[in-house]
Amino acid sequence: MARSFICVAVALMLGVAAAAAQEPIVTRGAWRLVADGEDFALRTEALGAPENTLSLFCRKAQQRHALELKSPALAARPEGEELRVGFKVDDGELVWLTLATGPGGTVPIAHQTAFWIIYEALRRNGASTVGFTAAERAWVFDLGGLRDLTESLNERCGFEPSRPEPPPRSPPGPRR
Repeated sequence: MARSFICVAVALMLGVAAAAAQEPIVTRGAWRLVADGEDFALRTEALGAPENTLSLFCRKAQQRHALELKSPALAARPEGEELRVGFKVDDGELVWLTLATGPGGTVPIAHQTAFWIIYEALRRNGASTVGFTAAERAWVFDLGGLRDLTESLNERCGFEPSRPEPPPRSPPGPRR
């Protein structure tokens, strides 16, 4: 009896801890800062489809930031499958990237070139929404609050996103 009581108490505590881990630390506009294990993320839900999310993570172990699109509509896709993903900020041009699927219906955007293309577009002054298209699905996310919370995310992470290093230039050679 005492052993089953302890098991129930431990299970309840673990459930409360898991729920608390997803409680927002800070919320601004449509975005919330949440703990993600030892890392942190800014997260928002798609307009009209809250089971779909867009996140900006900082991964302390890799000292890197990454974006992630997550949708149940992508869950059946095998991890590592190349997928054509489009994004469009407000009334801007639709930009297409080829990205690989991650686990559990995710499309991680960790490659630094793709990350910076999207990150800069999301944070530009006046940007209000971003639409993503992948696997014949489309989602729209409100950008209100993202710029306000980015500094809080970087403070908790202890670093800011680092820009990719430009490739080294070849020394000038003789002309032919």
